[in-house]
Amino acid sequence: MLSYAVYVILSVAFVLCLLRESISKRIIRQDAAREAVLVSILNALAGPGQFLAYVTFVLSSSLFTRLGKDYKASKLLSKDIYGRDRLQIIAVGLLPGALGTLCVMLYVAGMHQLATKLMIVPIAMLATSNADTWASEIGVLYKGKPRLILRPSLSVEPGTSGAVSPLGIAASLGGAATIACVGALATRLTEYVLYDLNYSVHMIFIIVLVSGFIGEVSDSILGYLLQEKRRCRVCGTICEHEYHCGEPTEHLWGRKGIKGEHVNMMSQAVSAVTCILLVSLLL
Repeated sequence: MLSYAVYVILSVAFVLCLLRESISKRIIRQDAAREAVLVSILNALAGPGQFLAYVTFVLSSSLFTRLGKDYKASKLLSKDIYGRDRLQIIAVGLLPGALGTLCVMLYVAGMHQLATKLMIVPIAMLATSNADTWASEIGVLYKGKPRLILRPSLSVEPGTSGAVSPLGIAASLGGAATIACVGALATRLTEYVLYDLNYSVHMIFIIVLVSGFIGEVSDSILGYLLQEKRRCRVCGTICEHEYHCGEPTEHLWGRKGIKGEHVNMMSQAVSAVTCILLVSLLL
């Protein structure tokens, strides 16, 4: 456990340095610093495998948020270019961090088998968040009109929840695969610091990739079903804006007040359940 204690000290120091840079570069908003520290430390306590996956998510999502920044700002396609707020940080990192920390506690308490099986789950949840972010930030740059996942005959405005495009689907696969690769390879570090694992790196990669992507698909479906959809009375475009073409839009379906962050947490839960099922079947 001495090596784990050293790892925790070093990772917390890294979190504080990363936080300072993130605020200065407007990756997160200054008033969200406390939430960012909490979420980052929880993911660090879960071990190097999950922590490296979390850091990869933060850095890669920040990079792609700034891709086409001027275009996104002009079209109001991404509020993240001005920094992530408290709710966004909590939505993507709190549940994986809490579950990963719980796994460490279970392992220390002697429940080794349960802990080692569950430790893959929060990495799959991070894969879903990364897939969703890549799909959103890259997908909005698609030159055509995205289509609703459950009603592909309807084209909608870029950035509409529940909408998919070929570019967005490819980006979501890439996002899930990146976290799966990092998480699987970093389990070797986790073995050195804390866990005694005998899992195949390839099997962990497959489980995280499949769970993460299924979670992202559920995000699109839940976004379609739950987030409010409206239609422009002038041009007929389906969107989520209260005004379009200078006129009030009409409500079609969905619940007002349901935000993307709420859907993100639901999709993480889907990813977690999928991962648990795959782990029980394959490991």
